[in-house]
Formats: sequence, C-alpha cells, structure tokens
Amino acid sequence: MSNSLTGGYVYLIQEEGNNDLYKIGVTRSKDVSKRVSALQTGNGNKLILKDYYYSSKPFKMEMMLHNKYSQSREEGEWFALSEDDVNGFKEACDLCQKNIDVLKDNPFF
Repeated sequence: MSNSLTGGYVYLIQEEGNNDLYKIGVTRSKDVSKRVSALQTGNGNKLILKDYYYSSKPFKMEMMLHNKYSQSREEGEWFALSEDDVNGFKEACDLCQKNIDVLKDNPFF
C-alpha cells in the first residue's frame, strides 16, 4: 500500500450508539486515526474507525461512494448503512479504484 502524498485514505467511521450510522470521508494524512481524533472533538458520541482504503484519487473515490450510497444518506457525509454495506466497504472501494485507474487518462474525469 502506497503512502504517496498525491493519494489519501477514504474511511468509514461509525458513531457509537447509532449502529447503522456511518461517515464516509477522506483524509490525506498517513495516519487515519488522527482524522478520527479531529472529528471526535466536535462529536459528543464516540467515533469508531471501521475501515479505510488507500486511493490514488481519494476525493474522486469519496464522491463515487457517496453516489453509490446516496439512497442511504442521512445528513452530509453520514449514511445509514446495512451490515452488508459495511462488510463490503473494501470491495466497493476496490471497484471504485478500478474505475479510477481506467479513467485516469481521461481529461474529463
């Protein structure tokens, strides 16, 4: 897994007490837990890092995932996800990354 400064991580965070509420976000930090700590400051409920995925184009991937789960959007970057959605997060990220790799030379992407 690369830690290139051009890429970053897409993460999945759960809000404790809300078993189906998850934030899909992005950070360029090599330490995803620092992003969780920063978000925790503004949240009264404990945040739990469920998963994360390195991408060469993390903001594109985040947008693709937000579109994929748009029917489950609760507020902003928070989604009501099923257990299957959570368990399939890396698989969904893999598919997004494959699409990103295919489209990387397309000037309209």
